Amino acid sequence: MMKSFQLNSYLFGANAPYVEELYEMYLDNPGSVTDNWRRYFDQLQNVPATNGDADTRDLPHAPVIESFAQRAKHNQFLPRLAERDLSVARKQIHVQSLIAAYRYLGNQWADLDPLKLRERPTIPELEHAFYDFSESDLDTTFRADNLYFGQEQMSLREIIQALKEHPLVNASIEGDNIVVKKDIHLGCAVAVPGNGLVVPVIKYAGDLNLTGVARQLDLLATKAKNKKLTMDDLSGGTFTFTNNGSFGTLIATPVILQPQVGIFCTGVIKK
Repeated sequence: MMKSFQLNSYLFGANAPYVEELYEMYLDNPGSVTDNWRRYFDQLQNVPATNGDADTRDLPHAPVIESFAQRAKHNQFLPRLAERDLSVARKQIHVQSLIAAYRYLGNQWADLDPLKLRERPTIPELEHAFYDFSESDLDTTFRADNLYFGQEQMSLREIIQALKEHPLVNASIEGDNIVVKKDIHLGCAVAVPGNGLVVPVIKYAGDLNLTGVARQLDLLATKAKNKKLTMDDLSGGTFTFTNNGSFGTLIATPVILQPQVGIFCTGVIKK
């Protein structure tokens, strides 16, 4: 392998443009290069063409490269989209802008005053009209897979409602700041005999399907019961899930694992 590399390595790297220029000269006129280069280039002509034809000789590359350069200069490679497709694409971009606005400004609109002592502030960036959406657009379906609400597509009306209800669940409080998390690392409370509860973390849970989450949970639960959890297994959670129903509890008030801002608790279901 090293011998093969030593025999042809001089053809690459900084020498490649020079060799390519010689090859272009050879393709235009084989007699324009020295005998040793001509013999080397003659051997390349024995390689079958892309169509499998062994008799087809290579063509000069420069005109082909120049043709592609001219087409790129005049945007001839850009896909031609219908006006309707462009309109849908623009609206999808506006949907992403609306989602981002709720991620960063949703806490200002959140209902944090149950006594209604103050009026909620008006935030234009959280209104669909700010992004030139009409009332008819509210029933149009858009991609919503980055919302992690379990649906890949939702109507604009459903997206807005979901954002209003859960603007900043996947976040944390750090000092005086609300830090929005890009990735979802799901903490799951696991009962350990003799040691109470621990909360191992399923990393990047938002990228897993239900089966993937279940497998990771089973793995972490097994490690917890065998006392094999590492510090990495217990750190980095952005939201926590706990199942008090496994103890027969109807209703419970779980404690939020700070600096997270939310926890989801399920109880047992009985008639």
